[in-house]
Amino acid sequence: MMKLTYWIVVVVAILGHISALTDSEIDAITKRNANRKCGGYMKATRDGDNVVIERDVVPDHSWGCTNPNAPSAITKSVSLPNNPQFAADGPFCLPMGDIGIALNGVSFFDPLTAEAVNAVEGDGQEIFDCCDAHTAPDGNYHYHKLPVGNGCDNSIFDSKNQDWPQFLGVALDGFPIYSQWNGLNKNTLDGCHGTYLQDGRYAYIAVKEHFPYILGCFRAKPQGTRGGSSSCNGIAAGQTCSCTVGIKNRADVTTETKSKRDVSEAESNVRSALMSLFTKASQDGTIGGCHNDKCIMNEGWGYQNGQCICSGDNCRGPPNGGGDGNRPNGGGGDRPFPPPYPPHGGGGNHPFPPPPPHGDFPPPYPFPFPRNN
Repeated sequence: MMKLTYWIVVVVAILGHISALTDSEIDAITKRNANRKCGGYMKATRDGDNVVIERDVVPDHSWGCTNPNAPSAITKSVSLPNNPQFAADGPFCLPMGDIGIALNGVSFFDPLTAEAVNAVEGDGQEIFDCCDAHTAPDGNYHYHKLPVGNGCDNSIFDSKNQDWPQFLGVALDGFPIYSQWNGLNKNTLDGCHGTYLQDGRYAYIAVKEHFPYILGCFRAKPQGTRGGSSSCNGIAAGQTCSCTVGIKNRADVTTETKSKRDVSEAESNVRSALMSLFTKASQDGTIGGCHNDKCIMNEGWGYQNGQCICSGDNCRGPPNGGGDGNRPNGGGGDRPFPPPYPPHGGGGNHPFPPPPPHGDFPPPYPFPFPRNN
């Protein structure tokens, strides 16, 4: 297989580049979204030298509450190049928030929390639902890792069929994202967590429990994001390049220090209040209709009137501003803001206002508030 891949790459180099997203992959997106049980949409169309992707990040599978945030329909559109090229001044760093798009419209995030610790493993591990995803305070439902699923009813990855790499989506630089497969030597992936497919195209490879899980940097200039402007020269395999904290190894971010975990009660209360104020409650009945109590992986959480509500001992831990608000043991903002809620112009009956783009909350605040991750 390696010899075949080598000669295909040579042929491609001579004859020209193959489109990053093939017609069959665009067709796979179309077929996936033809019968969405949860509403929402994801469309990919070729337009000259670009592929235009439109979506609203609503998952097409069941989801569970893991924190105070319920998924919301957030309209997004991006134009990606048909033929992305490795940039001479790249690779580029990963921003907080979206780094890629799954074929069902759900966002891919980088492997870090807003505190720059590992969201997937270690002391900073966050809690995911049965489809290996969760929701940010702005309502953006997303994956930090390969969604293997634990009873997920419509996962984008079929763990029972790993003879070949599976098409999962596309990164925001235009290169496709594929899954692990039987026989993959994960240690041969490059610094951005990518390699060449048999048809000669470059692709990022999502691998279970292999940092940085999905991709570690952008090989081409990313589109539709304020991040990705900083170069990651010198990044090596097994590292990630964050626009916020630079190049990090797994060991750098997986073991959290006690000082990071210890947050004062006063600061915690303010963080919890701000998270709740800017959480966008779901207004689409189909989103609520796809909430599944069996998909909840964090005891105590339930879904009521478009919001995720926690009750019981699991909710007593003080929030620690962990971005997504779903750290283990009740931490990370797992305690909802207690009523009465601040009025919103209609006796408190109107939904919370949507957050500013990219999760940036306007100052001033009594402490640096982390951006959503």
